[in-house]
Amino acid sequence: MYFRSQQSHRVSRVKYRAWTTQDDPAADFVPNDGVLRILSWRDAISVVRKCKDICLHEHRSCRMVSPQYDSECLPTRLVDCRDPLRPRLLKTADRKEAYSYVALSYVWGADGQRRQYCTTTKNVSDYMDGIDPQHLPQTIRDAIQVTRDLGFDYLWVDGLCIIQDSNEDKHLEIGRMRHIYRRSSLTIIAARARDVDQGFLQDLPPPPPLHPTHTLPFICPRRSSDPSNHTPCQTPRIGTVYLTQEDSPGPRPEAEPIDLRAWCLQEFLMSPRTLIFSSKTIVFGCQTTKMNVGGAFHEGFFDPNRLPDKLFLPKFVPAPRSREWKAIWENWWQVVGHYGWRSTSFPSDRLVACGGLAEEFQRALNSDYLAGLWRETLLRDLLWFKNRESVSLPRPAVYRAPSWSWAAVDVGQITLFQGILCDPWEGIKELAEVVSCTVELKDAGMSFGEVVGGSLVLRVLGLLPCTWQTHEDRRSDLMDQHPPESLGVSNAGPGGLGRHVHPTTGQPQRYVGYGELDSEEDADVSPFWAVPLLPTKDGFYWGLLLARAAPERASGYSEPERGMQVYRRVGAGSIAPPLIEDLGWDKGCSPSMEIVII
Repeated sequence: MYFRSQQSHRVSRVKYRAWTTQDDPAADFVPNDGVLRILSWRDAISVVRKCKDICLHEHRSCRMVSPQYDSECLPTRLVDCRDPLRPRLLKTADRKEAYSYVALSYVWGADGQRRQYCTTTKNVSDYMDGIDPQHLPQTIRDAIQVTRDLGFDYLWVDGLCIIQDSNEDKHLEIGRMRHIYRRSSLTIIAARARDVDQGFLQDLPPPPPLHPTHTLPFICPRRSSDPSNHTPCQTPRIGTVYLTQEDSPGPRPEAEPIDLRAWCLQEFLMSPRTLIFSSKTIVFGCQTTKMNVGGAFHEGFFDPNRLPDKLFLPKFVPAPRSREWKAIWENWWQVVGHYGWRSTSFPSDRLVACGGLAEEFQRALNSDYLAGLWRETLLRDLLWFKNRESVSLPRPAVYRAPSWSWAAVDVGQITLFQGILCDPWEGIKELAEVVSCTVELKDAGMSFGEVVGGSLVLRVLGLLPCTWQTHEDRRSDLMDQHPPESLGVSNAGPGGLGRHVHPTTGQPQRYVGYGELDSEEDADVSPFWAVPLLPTKDGFYWGLLLARAAPERASGYSEPERGMQVYRRVGAGSIAPPLIEDLGWDKGCSPSMEIVII
C-alpha cells in the first residue's frame, strides 16, 4: 500500500496486514484476526495431511523440482517407525525399496545429551534389532509420532542414522546431506525445542490479538467463496477490514532456538516440504506456498525465502553473468546473510554446515567455490561486510577460513556493500586483478568441506595507509595516515578533499572514506591500508582494509612468493573519489603491485 506526502509529493511505501474477525461477512475472503483456532497437534493432523496431499498432487512447481528417485542418494540408514513402540534402525541397501521418509531438523543441546542416545559402533547392531523408546529423548519420540500420524513409515535423524564415533561414516553421510534433505518427503523442524529433551508437541498458547491502525468497509464479492457453488450472491454484503501496520512499534518476533543453529538453515532450504513447530504456531511450507496451520498470523524471526525453483532443475546451468546467473548469485548472498549470525558447536563446521547448499549453487553457477566465495565474481564477493547493528565478537581462536572469507569471523548478518548487487557488470573498470586464489581442504575429497588454509594474490594499483575515526553511531571514517604532501599529491582534489587534524597526535590528515571492521578486536591495528577494487555507479570505490599478517597466523597457508608482502583482511570500505583522482588511479592505470592476502 502506498501513500503520497502532501508536503513533499513523495511516494512512500507502507506495509499493512489486512484482517477481519471470524464472524464478519468478509471472513470468507480476508484472513482472520490472528486468533489461533488449532492449539494442539491432534487437531492439526488432518489439516497438515491435506496440505501435504495438495502439494504432492496439485502443485505444479513442487512436482517439477522434485528429484528423481536414486538409490545411490539414499541415506545409509533410516529409523523404521512402523512399530512406534519398538522403532529400529534399518540399512536401506538391504532391501530394494523406494523409501519415502521424513527427516528431522532439531537442536541437539549439550554434549552429554548427544552421547546418551546416539548410534555408535558399540550399539548399532542392537539398534538394528530395536530401540527402546524410553531410551530416546522427547524430540525424537515426538518426531516418530508425527511421522506415523502423517502416514509415513521411515524417519531420518542424524543422531541415530549416522554412527557418531565413526569418522568414515560421518564423512560419507555428511557428503550426502543435501540429498538426504532434498529427497525426503517432508522435514519436521522442531523450532521451539531448545534441546533434544524438550520435545515439540506441547499444546500452543493463543497468540495476542492484533490491534488495528485503520478500519475500512469491504464489499464482499457477489459470487460465493465456495468454488463448487456457482450461484451468484443476490445482494452484496458489506463487511469490515482492519489494517495493522506491520512496521509499527511493538515487540519484534523472538528467535526460536533453531534459528541460531547453522546446520538447520541448510536443512530448511534443501527440503521440498517443511513442517515447522514454532513456539507460536505450526507452519506448513513448500516451494509453492506457506501457511500457518489454524490460520493465525505469525511472522517468525527467521523467515527466509525459499530457494528459486530453477536451482533444483538438474539441467539448469545458465550462461555466466546472464540475468538468470546473476539472480542465482544474488540468492547465494541472501543465504549467506541468513547464515552469518548462526553458530556451530564445532568451529571447524563453519563451512561444512552450509556445504550442501554450496554444492547445489555450484552446479548452477558452474564456478569454483572458494571458502564461501565464487571465482567468477571474486572481486565483488570480497566486498562483504557485517551489518553495523550486529554484535561484535572476537576473532575465533580456531582457524576456519582465510581472512578474506566471511567464514573466518563471527560477524552476525553479512551482506555485500549497497550497489554491488545492482551495479552493471559490463564496462566496469576494475582497479585490481585476481592473479591466483587457492583454498586448502582438510579432505581433498570433500570440495565443500573443512578448510585449513588458503591464499589470494591480487594485482593492485597501490595501498593507502589509513587510521580510524569512530563515531557514536559505530560508523568509522578512514583518514589518511600521512600529510597529503607525503603522497606526492595536491592538498585537496577536485572534489574538495579536506584537511583534518588527528584528535590525539595533532598530525594533519584528510578524509579517505568510511569502513566496516570485521571484528572490533582490530580497532587498534596500526598501520592498516585501504585497497580499492571496484568503482560504483555513484563515483565511489569499494575496497578492502588490510593489515600485515603476523607470522604465527601464517601457519597452514600457502607460501607466498619471495619478496611479496603478506596481509590479512580486517574489514572493507568505501574510498572517496577525490583521493583516487589525486593519485591518478581513475585515468586507466593498470594494476602492477602484487600482494598476498591470507
